[in-house]
Amino acid sequence: MATLKFNKASLQRSVELGEVRLDLPPSKSLLIRQIFLETAQWIRSVGPLESEPKDRSDLAEDIRSAMALTTAIRRHMLAAKHPSLLGVEQSNQVERPNQVERPDQGSEVRWEAGEAGTVMRFGLALLAFAGLGGILQGQGRAHQRPIKGLVDALRALGARIHCLEREGYPPLRLEPSQLHGGRVVLPSNVSSQFASALLLGAVCREVELELHWGPEELLSRPYLDMTLAMLQGSGWSTNAGPCHARLGSYRAVESPALAPEGDWSAATFWILRQAAYPLASTLILSNLNPRSLQGDAVLLGWLPWLAPNLEWAMTPIGSGDRVDLTLHVRNGVEDRSPSWENPAAHHPAEWEQQGDRWICHAAGIPDMVPALAVWAVLRGLRLEIRGVGHLAYKESNRLQALCDNLQGVGIQCRVIHGEEIVLLVEPDRPWAQQLQGDHRPEMGSLRSFGDHRMAMAMSMLAMPGWDIAFDDARVVSKSYPTFWEHWRALGYDLKG
Repeated sequence: MATLKFNKASLQRSVELGEVRLDLPPSKSLLIRQIFLETAQWIRSVGPLESEPKDRSDLAEDIRSAMALTTAIRRHMLAAKHPSLLGVEQSNQVERPNQVERPDQGSEVRWEAGEAGTVMRFGLALLAFAGLGGILQGQGRAHQRPIKGLVDALRALGARIHCLEREGYPPLRLEPSQLHGGRVVLPSNVSSQFASALLLGAVCREVELELHWGPEELLSRPYLDMTLAMLQGSGWSTNAGPCHARLGSYRAVESPALAPEGDWSAATFWILRQAAYPLASTLILSNLNPRSLQGDAVLLGWLPWLAPNLEWAMTPIGSGDRVDLTLHVRNGVEDRSPSWENPAAHHPAEWEQQGDRWICHAAGIPDMVPALAVWAVLRGLRLEIRGVGHLAYKESNRLQALCDNLQGVGIQCRVIHGEEIVLLVEPDRPWAQQLQGDHRPEMGSLRSFGDHRMAMAMSMLAMPGWDIAFDDARVVSKSYPTFWEHWRALGYDLKG
């Protein structure tokens, strides 16, 4: 158990802290796609390994899992095709957190994906298209996250894949197969990661691939658009519409190295907390790309309406497209609610209002949902979040986890199962007032449920004079290893 507590006894309000700068972690979504795309490109020729990535504990665990699995795949293929190129075992090889098990003679290779659903899905497609066999397994909740739509698509392309425990879920056994291109139909109610996995995997075979789904859009569509843009930038012809995507031919191009940009999903916790109850008079979030392919970058367009209490500005970093995003409390005013009637505000397409209830359509921004739910609590706004059914299959059942935690501190929260699954958050007053009333909850004892985004979202409730105890604060390392250090910069200590 670890407790998050405000340590600036001389300050009555956190806004008195002044200016605080937070250096955000690199985008997990972009880096993992880059790692798998580069590996798929390498598999087409299986050349020498000029260098292997060093294990970096400062990176998110999911990124390290992607590096470890793809490095293992490269070494395995190189050993099979060009044993003389492999040489002596290199000391900087990525050994942790995941690595392929070296099999005894006659036994199967075991490929390790860790706890990352993205690495499991991208890894399965890459192994299948590369014609590799073995057992692909994960850790934590990885074996509880459905993968049937991707398995069925790969089987339709010629892969021989067997689910070892229950159909449609890892762990999986792959038999070496020669996959072909062609047309594949995906269910429309599955993650866009399935489509991204197929497109990235097909690169190593240099086959044309057509993906179709419908009539509804895939879930988390912005992340498929990210994959398509990265493929185009690497020389692959692609086209896509609302219900299809296609990978065509390859033409060698001079593709610039992708410089890591800040993670917008990480930024959402700080932006939404600063908008609802400021953490400092001026908060600076570094290395963000305002034109980012990341889905959660949509939050930047919400700021004029969502955060009327803030003045915000973007300061360019160098000559590229990176900026420092500065969020300054306007005239020292801490409590100005968003106003739907404000004619100067742009109301984003993801939002609408019905009576006293606000509605957010969040199918394209699943990672932001926990932070949005807690933002509503901080603001004291009734919020209905739609398009969230797939959140039950994340690192936790995020819908149930949110309800359990918020109900535990006296906030009404429930999941409505109807034509679509909806999360309804119904605070009766702003959080700061809740802490001053007769029904002030005792120090919060909150559960992470093994989920990094749950721990980060619940931390947004921390206030001067109201501490939060977490059952497992270490889970944030999955995506944001420096998260608690950044709370420390804001005047809070994590002890225990």
